[in-house]
Amino acid sequence: MWSIGRTGSHLPEGVVGTGAGVSALAASRHGAVDTGRVVSATAPVAHPSIVGGQGWQADYTYTVPTGASGLFFHYPCPGTLKPDAGKFVVDYGDPAANTVHLIGEGLRTDISSHEWQWNINWFGGGSPAGAQITFNVHCSRT
Repeated sequence: MWSIGRTGSHLPEGVVGTGAGVSALAASRHGAVDTGRVVSATAPVAHPSIVGGQGWQADYTYTVPTGASGLFFHYPCPGTLKPDAGKFVVDYGDPAANTVHLIGEGLRTDISSHEWQWNINWFGGGSPAGAQITFNVHCSRT
């Protein structure tokens, strides 16, 4: 597997990396909402892999709809825990491996502070059929 993004909270409090061409979108609680060619999705439930919910949560693999030009994905921490890092992974053999671009990620501050968010896009014709991205979030009490 090829890890193309694993980051920590290295930005000042309240600062989130953003990129041109991605809109803030309303997201459903589960799955994806098709708002044209930009998709908004969230991991359905944070599944703690450590007792108490602190630490890395369970990997969540998201299948990107074919032709999406952008993805706004967010992963919540359980309870009152807050995210302090996130990761995403695209396998070398995945159809999206050569076209996916991370254009922003960090602590989501628009509606809550218990979710990590990623803004991803594809150039050209959008995401290829069968594209999958695995996401995870690290949660702590601070």
